[in-house]
Amino acid sequence: MTLPDVRNSKLEPRYEGPYKIIHRTRQGTLQLLDADGKVLNRKYAPQQLKLVSSDTFFEPTAEVRGIVKHRQEKDGSNTYLVEWKDKNFPNQWVPYSDFKDTAIIMKYHDSINPNSKSFRKNAQKRRRSEQEPNELSEGEGE
Repeated sequence: MTLPDVRNSKLEPRYEGPYKIIHRTRQGTLQLLDADGKVLNRKYAPQQLKLVSSDTFFEPTAEVRGIVKHRQEKDGSNTYLVEWKDKNFPNQWVPYSDFKDTAIIMKYHDSINPNSKSFRKNAQKRRRSEQEPNELSEGEGE
């Protein structure tokens, strides 16, 4: 994680990242790699970095060109056959839960059935249930 160059408000994140250190110069500055596999333009002094965890799994992301088709698994969840923008990656089945941005999924469902809003409503319910903790306090629901 790095300290941003400019922070306009207390509400903005204090750190940016995560990044992976790929090179240390003779002067002691560090060159970083982001989650998309791109090298950052500038080098950072060690005091500008915050170690999150040395054993944190650094998972690069890939950009989706489009969704080819989908299927429903036995547990009721959807998986999608994804075509990647990087042609070096073959099409692959990806579960709904692995998408960082679900807009591409909404666009796909709208394109195959433009009159149906049911998937969009169910997806919104899924997102809300994943984000909202169970609000029952002790003694409730008995």
